[in-house]
Amino acid sequence: LISLDTDEVLYSKNAYEKMYPASLTKMLVSVVMLENTQDLENEKIVMTDTAMNCILGTGASVLGLKIGEELTADQALHALLISSGGDVAYAIAEHYGGSVDGFMTMMNETAQKIGMTASHFGNPVGLHDEQTYTTPYDISLLAKYALNFEDFVNVTSLARYTVPATNKSPARTISTTNFLIDRTTNYYYKFAKGIKTGFTDEAGRC
Repeated sequence: LISLDTDEVLYSKNAYEKMYPASLTKMLVSVVMLENTQDLENEKIVMTDTAMNCILGTGASVLGLKIGEELTADQALHALLISSGGDVAYAIAEHYGGSVDGFMTMMNETAQKIGMTASHFGNPVGLHDEQTYTTPYDISLLAKYALNFEDFVNVTSLARYTVPATNKSPARTISTTNFLIDRTTNYYYKFAKGIKTGFTDEAGRC
């Protein structure tokens, strides 16, 4: 627990213990995306068959993109961070990295730049993978860095978002996985703002 005003650590437990980040990984995906997009409203991201093959059968949460479906980078950012779309994460990875492997290189280089020296990422979704690990301290560095981006702050503060109709699908409304910012849940906490949740059996509730 860290004060963003003073950088003071108010409480700490197992801060440097190796853990699995699950979908907190998508915070880093969004940072790489935001640092490499000039125009969120007009940049087009397309779902490919190779990206689809990466997510099929994994059990990950998805937006339900179809092969050939287009999103703007802004729409993809919303789907990535609000409803944790794994298919969107792979589409983003291919778009910005040229390939998933290329994007993983970008992610790991960005993590090192931020100071996440105890972290490594093997996929852009947070699916369990021995090559995808971090620590609570490193995640705090990532969160603090990501909050420098106004678009990141705005998107992760939303409980609902309607993805407009695309070339393949009608409009669809997505809901946050973060019940702390959702007024319709028993967990709603009026002082909470963002950011991201995650879950796998191995990672637990993130």
